[in-house]
Amino acid sequence: MPTPTPDLDLVKRPHSQTNYNEEQLLELIRCMDDPLHFMRAFMRVQHPLRGAIPFDPYPFQEEMIDAFEKNRFVINMTGRQMGKTVTSKTSVLAGDSKTEIAELIPHTPRQRVVRALENWLVALSRGA
Repeated sequence: MPTPTPDLDLVKRPHSQTNYNEEQLLELIRCMDDPLHFMRAFMRVQHPLRGAIPFDPYPFQEEMIDAFEKNRFVINMTGRQMGKTVTSKTSVLAGDSKTEIAELIPHTPRQRVVRALENWLVALSRGA
């Protein structure tokens, strides 16, 4: 199966100049002011059978996006597979410093050794 190549026309090249007409400027301003409008108008979700389909958020996703837009600090109590993404590498504030979510989870001594080995191998692969 051939490897798909990215369509470079979809993304503007860095530092390129763009001339906008008045209608495009109004749309840009609307997108800046309303993230949900931007998502509905320009974002696509990759469906396994139908390909790229327009993003149509569920009401709870709309509430989450609205909360993120209006509030600096947001905590969501949600279930798994609810249309959100958080990984163990997600940075969070813990006390006065940033840490990864995975570091906040208590580990058994064996898990700590495995994690230390993983970190060492990653550092070794980067030439550190």
